[in-house]
Amino acid sequence: MEPDLQRVRRILVVNGKGGCGKTTIATNLAVAYSKAGKQVALIDQDQQGSSAEWHRVRSEQHEDIRLIEAYRREGMYETRTFQTRMPGDIERVIMDTTSVGHSHDLEVLIKNADIILVPMMASAIDMRVSMRFLTDLVTHRAFRARPRAVGVVVNRVHAERGLPESVEHFLSCADIPHVATLHDDRGYSDAAELGCGISELASQSRAESLAREQAALETIMEWVDEQPICSRVTVAALRQRPLGAKRQGTQQDSDTAARA
Repeated sequence: MEPDLQRVRRILVVNGKGGCGKTTIATNLAVAYSKAGKQVALIDQDQQGSSAEWHRVRSEQHEDIRLIEAYRREGMYETRTFQTRMPGDIERVIMDTTSVGHSHDLEVLIKNADIILVPMMASAIDMRVSMRFLTDLVTHRAFRARPRAVGVVVNRVHAERGLPESVEHFLSCADIPHVATLHDDRGYSDAAELGCGISELASQSRAESLAREQAALETIMEWVDEQPICSRVTVAALRQRPLGAKRQGTQQDSDTAARA
């Protein structure tokens, strides 16, 4: 039985730059959704197989997340293949990708996603590369044909220094929602080694920092779950909505789409 696409949200974690934390976000988000009671599938599309290796360690103790090693076969982006290899009760599909450099690769990823998360680190190089990628994304013909919700997750920010002004300026210029900030916390590397998520770690000495990161992951989930899917709302309509507002499909969205 195939998944019920009316309740499945396909979350694409993507950027054109390597080393920005795609696997960290994908695996921790998968765990967070699983702990929230959702049936989760994690699709590893990166030739390095980082998510798959994390899952192999995890599966020794947990069997709560379904892994699909898409990078191992030809036609790795075919949605039909993903669906027929997933249980029918899957509710969240999280796609961990390689660094996207070709327009065709980006096109098939866009078409297979409902919501897009773009991780970036708070450095000048990352901001420049991310700006080019975001521009390529929102101007791509597949995205313009059916706009999806896009949000930025800033990764590895120093907890005491906070978000640099340069990053805040970048986000305002990009006109893309800043969904959450993840910090440069050792818990992420510890969790990766154990095949778990940072929300599953137990450390009394680091309870405050672990709770902070768990709250950030919950913010990402709340944002994802509020976004419209399978709709034709325009990019402008998505941008005009308050970040924290409920974003269920409304008659106003239909009217906006009809005028677009």
